[in-house]
Amino acid sequence: MVHHLYGQKTMRGHMLSVMRCWLLHHMIVQFSICTLASESTRYVRYNDRSLICNSDLIPLTSSPVNYMVCAIKCNRQPDCTAFMFTRNSPGVQGTPCSWCPANDIVNISYTPADPQLETWIKILGHSEFPNNSSIKETIPKTLSVGRAIIFRARVPDPAPKRTLFSLNVNRSENMAVRVGARFNFGGDIERLIIYTRMDLAWKSYYFPQGFFPFSPGQKIEIAVLGRSEGFDVFLNGDYIRTVTRTAIWVGQINYFISKDFEEVSITF
Repeated sequence: MVHHLYGQKTMRGHMLSVMRCWLLHHMIVQFSICTLASESTRYVRYNDRSLICNSDLIPLTSSPVNYMVCAIKCNRQPDCTAFMFTRNSPGVQGTPCSWCPANDIVNISYTPADPQLETWIKILGHSEFPNNSSIKETIPKTLSVGRAIIFRARVPDPAPKRTLFSLNVNRSENMAVRVGARFNFGGDIERLIIYTRMDLAWKSYYFPQGFFPFSPGQKIEIAVLGRSEGFDVFLNGDYIRTVTRTAIWVGQINYFISKDFEEVSITF
């Protein structure tokens, strides 16, 4: 296992990250998630999502800026785990980025009516497991409201009977989110399923037949965002499901399981 925290980024790395995000944002086909490097920390962008706080949002700056400046200013605040950025446009008033202390974050809500809004989530660490097909590992930072865990891997070729990714409470059987791709397993052929399990009681959601964006040799990304209601699940940058049954576990998730994937990495 190779494990590291994101190190200091060069200015060239900063510019490449900004250019990549700018290009993704301006492409006709637009994904929900983009990464941004800021000093020794990275951020993940969620489009059209509002940061909801117990207290009033605090401006990070009073002058027009871009999201790189906002990220650097957030990174210098010890309890800033997320910030909200409003892209400059003639119809937007006020400061372009704001935040509230991590303990005051209530939720991150979807706001489809405001295409100028972005919420950026701070990412602190990254672990890689290049040669492990079966992984059970503790995550150094727990998942909480306003934080995300991102799982990246490759589907083997030929494909196995199934693959799965799971977020658990410690090493217990309590499972907050499990994403299972069944190629040919238990009578299911090419079915995507999201499970939860609380005190040995299972609950499963089967996606419609035909919705199976997995193929042998394909690289995939599963992101899980902590919300007060539970967890938003994203697949390859697209939102696919909110899991609400396990909302009480937001802040307790610190263990993940991966089975029959290759080239696994996890960002937290």
